[in-house]
Amino acid sequence: MKPGLNHWLEIRLVGMDKYWDEIQQIEILFKQDMGNSSIQKRVLWPGRDTTDCRRGNGDTLLILWTREETYQFKENEAFLMDIRPTLKNGLDLNVEPVKLRMTWTLFKDEGNDEWLQ
Repeated sequence: MKPGLNHWLEIRLVGMDKYWDEIQQIEILFKQDMGNSSIQKRVLWPGRDTTDCRRGNGDTLLILWTREETYQFKENEAFLMDIRPTLKNGLDLNVEPVKLRMTWTLFKDEGNDEWLQ
């Protein structure tokens, strides 16, 4: 994602299509510093505020990132997105955290591509 822009992050929840009618809530956390207990961004679907997270087509969720929120993350350092879908029967589905990166560009400068590793 690029810092300084308002944009929608589309998350595809592979295999969730058979569970949509059974989902009570999906909690999504974005966090960069694992030693720091504060969460940098937290989204709930369905939530009271549907302007920051909504269901897309098929098995996708759209999460709004404001310009201000993008600046909370250190540029070119990985951060994690973790998703916890909870079914109406109380069961949490297992989803592995995913690494993301906030960066101005993916176009590399000559000799300066080590951060892409």
